Amino acid sequence: MSVCQFLHERLRELPRFKADYDPQEIPENGLYFVFERDEAAHNGERIVRVGTHTGQNNLPKRLKEHLYTMNKDRSIFRKHVGRCLLARLDDPFLETWDIDLTTRQARAKFEHLVDKKRLGEVEQEVSAYMNANFSFVVLRVGGGVGHFERHCRLRWMPRFGFVARAVSPKRRNTRKRPVEYPGA
Repeated sequence: MSVCQFLHERLRELPRFKADYDPQEIPENGLYFVFERDEAAHNGERIVRVGTHTGQNNLPKRLKEHLYTMNKDRSIFRKHVGRCLLARLDDPFLETWDIDLTTRQARAKFEHLVDKKRLGEVEQEVSAYMNANFSFVVLRVGGGVGHFERHCRLRWMPRFGFVARAVSPKRRNTRKRPVEYPGA
C-alpha cells in the first residue's frame, strides 16, 4: 500500500465536515484535509488541500477564512479556486482577480482597477462552489501548532508526497526526512 493510499483511506474514516459545520466541533489546533466531490483517488474522494494555521488555538478561524469568508486575499486556496472558475470561462476578470489588496499601499495603488461589483460576484461563485463541492476532516495536534511546528513541518510535494522537516529544538536547524507510516 502506498503512503498516499494509506492517508486517503485513514482520513476518510474521520468525521467529515461541510459548510454547515459547528465550529465547536473543530479542535483549536491541528491539520485539515479538504476533499472535493467528483475528484477521485484510491477508491474514494481525493484530498485536494492539506493545511494548518498560524497562532495558538486558531484552526476554526482559519478554516472559516479559507472556506467560507468571501475574501480571496485572506486565503490563497480561495484565490486558486476563483482562478480555476474564471479560467474555465475564459473570463477577462481573471487578471484583476489576481490583484492582492491586502495592504494599504496595494489598495492605494490598485483598488481603482478592481470592479468591486464583479469581485463580489466572483467571491459568491467561489463560496457557492466550495459549499457544494468541498468537505474536510481534521486531525487534532496536541500541544498546539507551536509544539507541532517545533518538531515536524509537514509539506505536500507533488513529486515526493508528504515530506516532513525535522527541527531540532536546541539548534533550530532543519533537515528533510521522509514521514514514516505503518505499512509504507
